[in-house]
Amino acid sequence: MGDPPDKSEREYRELLEFLFEQYIRPRLPELRDRWGGGPYDRFSHELARAIRAARLLRFVRTHFAYDEEVYRTFTPESLKQAVEDVRDSEQVALALMERGGFEDMLRDYGPQIAAGLKPEHLPLVDQAVLKEIGSANPEVELRLLVQEARQTFERISRYSEGQAPAMAKLEQGSELLRSAVEEFQRFRDESVKREREVPKKSRRWFKGLGQIGQGAALTIANAGLALGAFHFPISPETQTLGAITSVITGVARISNGVGDLLGE
Repeated sequence: MGDPPDKSEREYRELLEFLFEQYIRPRLPELRDRWGGGPYDRFSHELARAIRAARLLRFVRTHFAYDEEVYRTFTPESLKQAVEDVRDSEQVALALMERGGFEDMLRDYGPQIAAGLKPEHLPLVDQAVLKEIGSANPEVELRLLVQEARQTFERISRYSEGQAPAMAKLEQGSELLRSAVEEFQRFRDESVKREREVPKKSRRWFKGLGQIGQGAALTIANAGLALGAFHFPISPETQTLGAITSVITGVARISNGVGDLLGE
């Protein structure tokens, strides 16, 4: 007679629930300890910072056709602040992934999770994040994020064992962002005396920076779901399945953003 048509979907959801119990739930007490004293307020602050930076950088990608327009429109201080916000948000996302068990889970099962991912698996908070960033159609963009995650982790599955390449890419991004902050700081200090030596950052570079900010926002939001840190009610399934699927898209977005910073 064959399998019921929903068997693969049921098995996928069971896999995510198993992985949540295996990797994430045991780490939640530690996360609550580190993020205690009103976790909603702290998560809201970190999420708002990532969204603010990603929104500005989406404006750059959408409205400017030439690299020079970026520097004619924004001051060195505002650009430096955007880079700092993205760097700090990525650091928060990395810390949450490591301490929350997501990093170990992705190293062991990232490609399998991404292979079964569908837009309907993503939590509604992801649509809200994309809308805040400036997406004209969050539903369409979520479908594109799912495709991106599948492609990213399909490439990862071809690598040999060891540190997951996606995580290595995220750590590489941290170093790139640190250097960029220093570069913009030097330019800001020098611009008080003279206007020259503008950092040579292309629109593609700023696009990559925005992708990292967006990926960090999605990752921070997923950790908030897992902890139940937001003020709105969520179902147990959203807390488990939604947290895992959201981090998959967040990591893929950051990884591809780092690729743009590198010009890959």
